[in-house]
Amino acid sequence: MTQTDYIDRIKHKAKDEDSRLSDADWSEALEDALSEYSQAHPHSAIIDLSGDGTAFLELPADWDPETSDLIRLDELDNRSHPSEVRRNRLSIELRPNDTPRLYRHIGYFSSGQTYRLRYTLAHTITDTASTVPSGDAPAVVALAASFACTRLAAAYASNISPRMGAVTIDQENQTRKFRDLAKDFHAEYERACGGGSTSAQRASGRMKTWRGRSTLV
Repeated sequence: MTQTDYIDRIKHKAKDEDSRLSDADWSEALEDALSEYSQAHPHSAIIDLSGDGTAFLELPADWDPETSDLIRLDELDNRSHPSEVRRNRLSIELRPNDTPRLYRHIGYFSSGQTYRLRYTLAHTITDTASTVPSGDAPAVVALAASFACTRLAAAYASNISPRMGAVTIDQENQTRKFRDLAKDFHAEYERACGGGSTSAQRASGRMKTWRGRSTLV
């Protein structure tokens, strides 16, 4: 599904019949949903990196200090039997205005040696593709619809005035309706894929930052 497909389904689910939300509102609802979904179910990536004889290994350009986690690092002495580098001997060095890099506390990354990095990234949805598994797409739509309905409830609530009589009653009903829908859609998401990620998708340890350097804990 593309971004357009997602937004069309979100609009159909939320049913903004009075056109209270702008195109930007719908896009933001999807972005918020994708961010929450990615926290629990990140996209996993694999890349081969080459050592340079130092204790540092440059991380890939798409590594995001806010969302990426180290899953596993293997030294490919023999591609059929990779040797895992112990996590408690690794940390992430965060550098201002530069790409983060992996630091090896004991030993070094041999020059010319290939190291296979498994790590996590936030999911993306573009005009041409999506990294969200097709089975989870309806849940992401439900979560985005929940955020959209929260916006709709706020939009109707902001127009409530004691001087408007019957119009006020309608606004109150609309506010209540969209608040309830927001709760229902969020519960739908939680039933479908709430409760955290699988071990295959996420590192068992988290990175703890200390003096500009992150260490697995």
